[in-house]
Amino acid sequence: MSDATQSPSEAAARLTQLIPEILRQWESIVRSEISPARDEDRPQLLDSLPQFLMRLVEDLEANDPQRDPIDVVKAREHGEQRARLDGYTLQQVIREYHLLRRVLSDLLESQRPLSRDADRIVQGAIDLAVQKASAQFVESLAQRREE
Repeated sequence: MSDATQSPSEAAARLTQLIPEILRQWESIVRSEISPARDEDRPQLLDSLPQFLMRLVEDLEANDPQRDPIDVVKAREHGEQRARLDGYTLQQVIREYHLLRRVLSDLLESQRPLSRDADRIVQGAIDLAVQKASAQFVESLAQRREE
């Protein structure tokens, strides 16, 4: 590991410190860019994001390529929760994760870039969460239409 980059364990420690600021920035950006989010109360808007970030800390600490990344149940629950909110679209669910990726990158890498291993863990977790949340969002909307 080079001193020029953050190892997964260093990124985990930094992420732990940054979680309140990540949540604050993400909430602000989402409220300004995603219209259905503007009127949601904070717990509803954040949904499982704090748990997602804590699991990401655990994934970084473990630095184990065999470990299943993130809690896919939480990602699916997020998709289902967004499908129940009036006005949310699939594109907006995906956009939320894009904005999370941007906030995470900006804050985590503000002092030093992530190592290749740390970056793979972060990017892999977000990619998998987008897949699971999106699939559940579509499935939940289809079920609502059938009812």
